[in-house]
Amino acid sequence: MQQLAHPPAPTQPSHRCGDPTLPGLSLPPAFCALYALLHTGYHAFAALHVGPHTAQDLVADTFGHLATYWPTVVARPNPTAHAWQLLTARLAVLTGQRPCTAATALRDDSVMLHEVLHYPAATIAALTGQEAATVTALLAAADRQDKVSC
Repeated sequence: MQQLAHPPAPTQPSHRCGDPTLPGLSLPPAFCALYALLHTGYHAFAALHVGPHTAQDLVADTFGHLATYWPTVVARPNPTAHAWQLLTARLAVLTGQRPCTAATALRDDSVMLHEVLHYPAATIAALTGQEAATVTALLAAADRQDKVSC
Protein backbone atom coordinates (compact mmCIF):
# COMPACT_ATOMS: atom_id res chain seq x y z
CA MET A 1 0.00 0.00 0.00
CA GLN A 2 1.49 3.34 -1.01
CA GLN A 3 1.22 6.26 1.34
CA LEU A 4 0.31 9.86 0.74
CA ALA A 5 2.55 12.52 2.16
CA HIS A 6 2.15 12.89 5.92
CA PRO A 7 -0.90 10.70 6.67
CA PRO A 8 -2.10 11.17 10.22
CA ALA A 9 -0.93 8.35 12.46
CA PRO A 10 -3.34 6.67 14.86
CA THR A 11 -2.59 7.70 18.41
CA GLN A 12 -4.47 5.02 20.30
CA PRO A 13 -4.16 1.26 20.02
CA SER A 14 -7.83 0.84 19.18
CA HIS A 15 -10.60 3.41 18.61
CA ARG A 16 -13.20 4.67 16.14
CA CYS A 17 -10.64 6.59 14.04
CA GLY A 18 -12.10 9.87 15.25
CA ASP A 19 -15.11 9.61 12.93
CA PRO A 20 -18.63 9.32 14.34
CA THR A 21 -19.93 7.85 11.04
CA LEU A 22 -17.92 4.66 11.53
CA PRO A 23 -19.52 1.71 13.27
CA GLY A 24 -19.60 1.98 17.05
CA LEU A 25 -16.96 -0.64 17.58
CA SER A 26 -13.31 -0.74 18.41
CA LEU A 27 -11.21 -0.58 15.24
CA PRO A 28 -7.62 -1.72 14.75
CA PRO A 29 -4.94 0.91 14.11
CA ALA A 30 -4.27 -0.49 10.61
CA PHE A 31 -7.89 0.16 9.65
CA CYS A 32 -7.67 3.70 11.02
CA ALA A 33 -4.51 4.28 8.98
CA LEU A 34 -6.25 3.05 5.83
CA TYR A 35 -9.27 5.21 6.63
CA ALA A 36 -7.07 8.29 7.17
CA LEU A 37 -5.30 7.65 3.88
CA LEU A 38 -8.38 7.06 1.73
CA HIS A 39 -11.47 8.72 3.18
CA THR A 40 -11.08 12.26 1.81
CA GLY A 41 -10.17 11.12 -1.70
CA TYR A 42 -12.95 8.53 -1.77
CA HIS A 43 -15.49 11.14 -0.73
CA ALA A 44 -14.26 13.63 -3.33
CA PHE A 45 -14.43 11.01 -6.09
CA ALA A 46 -17.88 9.75 -5.10
CA ALA A 47 -19.21 13.31 -4.77
CA LEU A 48 -18.39 13.91 -8.44
CA HIS A 49 -20.85 11.16 -9.31
CA VAL A 50 -23.62 11.42 -6.72
CA GLY A 51 -23.21 14.71 -4.85
CA PRO A 52 -21.70 15.28 -1.41
CA HIS A 53 -24.54 13.99 0.80
CA THR A 54 -25.01 10.71 -1.03
CA ALA A 55 -21.23 10.38 -1.29
CA GLN A 56 -20.94 10.70 2.48
CA ASP A 57 -23.38 7.82 2.96
CA LEU A 58 -21.72 5.72 0.25
CA VAL A 59 -18.23 6.20 1.68
CA ALA A 60 -19.43 5.55 5.23
CA ASP A 61 -21.13 2.36 4.04
CA THR A 62 -17.98 1.28 2.18
CA PHE A 63 -15.76 1.82 5.22
CA GLY A 64 -18.37 0.17 7.44
CA HIS A 65 -18.15 -2.91 5.22
CA LEU A 66 -14.34 -2.81 5.32
CA ALA A 67 -14.39 -2.50 9.12
CA THR A 68 -16.88 -5.33 9.52
CA TYR A 69 -14.83 -7.70 7.36
CA TRP A 70 -11.43 -6.30 8.32
CA PRO A 71 -9.69 -9.68 8.93
CA THR A 72 -10.69 -10.79 5.42
CA VAL A 73 -9.78 -7.43 3.88
CA VAL A 74 -6.33 -7.31 5.45
CA ALA A 75 -5.65 -10.90 4.37
CA ARG A 76 -5.99 -9.87 0.71
CA PRO A 77 -2.82 -9.19 -1.29
CA ASN A 78 -3.80 -5.53 -1.78
CA PRO A 79 -6.37 -4.20 0.71
CA THR A 80 -6.32 -0.73 -0.85
CA ALA A 81 -7.14 -2.06 -4.32
CA HIS A 82 -9.95 -4.08 -2.76
CA ALA A 83 -11.29 -0.98 -1.00
CA TRP A 84 -11.25 0.96 -4.31
CA GLN A 85 -13.03 -1.88 -6.12
CA LEU A 86 -15.65 -2.00 -3.38
CA LEU A 87 -16.22 1.76 -3.55
CA THR A 88 -16.45 1.87 -7.33
CA ALA A 89 -18.70 -1.21 -7.53
CA ARG A 90 -21.12 0.35 -5.05
CA LEU A 91 -20.95 3.62 -6.95
CA ALA A 92 -21.73 1.85 -10.24
CA VAL A 93 -24.79 0.21 -8.70
CA LEU A 94 -25.96 3.50 -7.21
CA THR A 95 -25.59 5.40 -10.50
CA GLY A 96 -26.74 2.59 -12.78
CA GLN A 97 -23.48 2.57 -14.72
CA ARG A 98 -22.88 -0.33 -17.05
CA PRO A 99 -19.99 -2.53 -16.05
CA CYS A 100 -16.83 -2.24 -18.12
CA THR A 101 -13.48 -3.97 -17.94
CA ALA A 102 -11.41 -3.38 -14.82
CA ALA A 103 -8.63 -1.80 -16.91
CA THR A 104 -11.03 0.62 -18.61
CA ALA A 105 -12.66 1.54 -15.32
CA LEU A 106 -9.30 2.16 -13.65
CA ARG A 107 -8.17 4.31 -16.59
CA ASP A 108 -11.38 6.35 -16.54
CA ASP A 109 -11.26 6.72 -12.75
CA SER A 110 -7.60 7.77 -12.90
CA VAL A 111 -8.36 10.39 -15.54
CA MET A 112 -11.22 11.79 -13.45
CA LEU A 113 -9.10 11.89 -10.31
CA HIS A 114 -6.32 13.63 -12.25
CA GLU A 115 -8.24 15.98 -14.53
CA VAL A 116 -11.15 16.96 -12.30
CA LEU A 117 -9.75 16.65 -8.78
CA HIS A 118 -6.18 17.52 -9.86
CA TYR A 119 -4.62 14.64 -7.94
CA PRO A 120 -1.09 13.67 -8.95
CA ALA A 121 -0.35 10.13 -10.09
CA ALA A 122 1.14 9.20 -6.69
CA THR A 123 -2.07 10.17 -4.89
CA ILE A 124 -4.21 8.32 -7.42
CA ALA A 125 -2.01 5.26 -6.95
CA ALA A 126 -2.43 5.46 -3.18
CA LEU A 127 -6.22 5.77 -3.48
CA THR A 128 -6.66 2.94 -5.98
CA GLY A 129 -4.04 0.54 -4.67
CA GLN A 130 -2.05 0.65 -7.90
CA GLU A 131 1.60 1.36 -8.56
CA ALA A 132 2.38 4.98 -9.46
CA ALA A 133 3.94 3.77 -12.73
CA THR A 134 0.69 2.02 -13.65
CA VAL A 135 -1.33 5.16 -13.03
CA THR A 136 1.17 7.28 -14.96
CA ALA A 137 0.93 4.87 -17.90
CA LEU A 138 -2.89 4.93 -17.77
CA LEU A 139 -2.94 8.72 -17.76
CA ALA A 140 -0.45 8.88 -20.64
CA ALA A 141 -2.46 6.36 -22.67
CA ALA A 142 -5.67 8.31 -22.06
CA ASP A 143 -3.91 11.53 -23.09
CA ARG A 144 -2.67 9.90 -26.32
CA GLN A 145 -6.14 8.54 -27.03
CA ASP A 146 -7.66 12.02 -26.55
CA LYS A 147 -5.14 13.54 -28.96
CA VAL A 148 -5.91 10.91 -31.59
CA SER A 149 -9.70 11.32 -31.28
CA CYS A 150 -9.67 15.15 -31.50
